[in-house]
Amino acid sequence: MTAENIQILQTEMAAKKLTTEKTRDYHFDNVKGILIFLMVFGHILEFAHTRPGNFEAYVIIYSFHMPLFVFISGYFSKNVDKVRENAFSSLFVPYLLFTMLNGIILDGKVLINPFQPAFALWYLLALFAWRLVLKSVLRIRFLLILTLLVSLYIGFIPQINHIMALSRIIAFFPYFLLGYFCTGDMYKKLFKIPYIAALLGFLGLAALVVYMIQEWGFSFRIFYYSYYYLSDKMKLGSNWTGVLMRSVAYVLAPLISLCFMRIVPRKKNFVLSGLGQRTFPVLVLHYYLVRLLWNSSLFKSMTEQLNAYVMMLCCMVFAALICLICGNRYVNLGFEKVLEWVRMILFKKTPKPVEDR
Repeated sequence: MTAENIQILQTEMAAKKLTTEKTRDYHFDNVKGILIFLMVFGHILEFAHTRPGNFEAYVIIYSFHMPLFVFISGYFSKNVDKVRENAFSSLFVPYLLFTMLNGIILDGKVLINPFQPAFALWYLLALFAWRLVLKSVLRIRFLLILTLLVSLYIGFIPQINHIMALSRIIAFFPYFLLGYFCTGDMYKKLFKIPYIAALLGFLGLAALVVYMIQEWGFSFRIFYYSYYYLSDKMKLGSNWTGVLMRSVAYVLAPLISLCFMRIVPRKKNFVLSGLGQRTFPVLVLHYYLVRLLWNSSLFKSMTEQLNAYVMMLCCMVFAALICLICGNRYVNLGFEKVLEWVRMILFKKTPKPVEDR
C-alpha cells in the first residue's frame, strides 16, 4: 500500500468517525451508562438490602432498571432480519460460554446446566429469544395486549419459574415490544416534558413504590418477574393479589422510566457515554467482582458495623469501581476479541454481531 493510499484511508476513517460523532444519540448511551451502574449497585445491595435506606434504594432500582434496559433493546431491534440473523452468534454463544465459565470458576464444575441462567446471564438468553421470534410474532394482531395478558397469566403456573429464565422471557417481553413500537418521533416528544416535572414525577413515583411496599404489603419480589404468585418467596394471599401487583408494576415501570429518561442529560459525557457503549462486558463480568466483594471479610464487617446510609454510599463507590474496571475500553477490546475468536472457531464465516443497545 502506497503512502498516498494510506493517507486516503486515514482520511476516510477520520470522516467516518466524525459522521458517527455527529449522528450518534448520546442520550441513549447516558441512560444505559446509568442503568448498568444501577444494575451493579443493586446486585451489591442484595447483601445488605434489608437495612433501612438500603432497602428503599434497592426496590426503587428494581422497579424500573431492567424494564428500561429491555425497552432500549427493543427500540434498537427494528431491523428484525438482521437481529434475528445475528442472535445466535452475538447472544446465545456468549450465554453458553459464560455459563460454562461460571460453572468452572465459581463452582468448580466442568459440566454446565444451560437451563439455569446464572445471575445476569438470563438477559442474554431472553434477548436471544425475543430477537429470534420478533419477526414471526409481529404478524399477530393486538400483540402488545396479548403479551400483557400472557405475562399476567404465567404467574398462576408454578412450573414456569427460573428454568431457562422462561418467566422473565415472557414477563419482560411487553417492555421489549414497547421499545420496538416506539418511533423516533415518539422519542423526541419525550423532551417536550418540562425537566422539573419529570424530576418531581420520578421522585414521587419512587416514593410511591416504597410506600406501597412498606404500608400496603406490596411484595418487592414482584419486580423480579421470576416467581409465580403463590411461591413462598412472594408471600401473597392469592393469585389475584399477584395479578394486581404485576399489573401495577406494568404501569409503574414505564412511568418511572419515562421520567428517568427525561432527566438524564442528552449531551456526550466522557464517563456515562463511554460506559453506556460498553455495557455488554459489564453485564457479563461484574458478577465475578461482586461475588468476590460479597465473600470478603471487609465487606461483611462493613455491613455489620457501618451506618446504613454510609454503607449505601460505600456500595455506590464499589459499584462505580466495578463499572470502571469491567467497562473500560481495554477490557471491552479484550472481551470482544475473545468472543471473536470463539465465533471464528464455531462458524465458517464470523457473523458481525449486532450492537446491543
